[in-house]
Amino acid sequence: METISVLSILTMGLGWGMLHAFDPDHLAAVAGVSASDRSSRTSYFHYALRWSLGHGAAIAAIAFCAFAFGYSFPSWFSEYAEHSVSFILILAGSFALYSVYRSREIQMAEQDNPIPQRSALLIGLVHGTAGSAPLLALIPLIKINNPLLGMAYVLCFSAGVLVAMSCSGSLLSYSMRLSSKVSDRYQQLMRIFLALFSIVVGIYLFV
Repeated sequence: METISVLSILTMGLGWGMLHAFDPDHLAAVAGVSASDRSSRTSYFHYALRWSLGHGAAIAAIAFCAFAFGYSFPSWFSEYAEHSVSFILILAGSFALYSVYRSREIQMAEQDNPIPQRSALLIGLVHGTAGSAPLLALIPLIKINNPLLGMAYVLCFSAGVLVAMSCSGSLLSYSMRLSSKVSDRYQQLMRIFLALFSIVVGIYLFV
């Protein structure tokens, strides 16, 4: 395959990954988990980064099984992961609302996040499992016959997701720091909005 074609395919993978990162359920996952944390010590960027790493690890592992061993996960497995995502979004948003309520009740400047950062990695793994089927179905359509090129495409796709989601996390982190300088009430309203966004998207996916 010509070098230009290879670069085009890899660039396309990177671009599709960046667009894929802005799916509502992906943004809702990071929003719901990070909204539970009001600590100025922790950047929302870390949640987005961990989610992206989990998402990319799941897709890369499933793609490797498909390319190396010709094994494809059954459709019900991906469907189960998709349903799991909806429950996760609802739970994450609910925990975030509880965190906001608790912070108002006890009037603490900072509090422990009921959802640890490592949970973002696990949520990303579930999300990646749910999103692996559409990605692998796309590979034959763009005529990738070389397994190495196919894995390179998947890695570029995951890199695109990581870059875009990390940028979103950085923007969210900056917005939260800025809102905390304005007033605690304004920051609480932003956290409530993010939590409700996660719950609404979760209910929509479940229905």
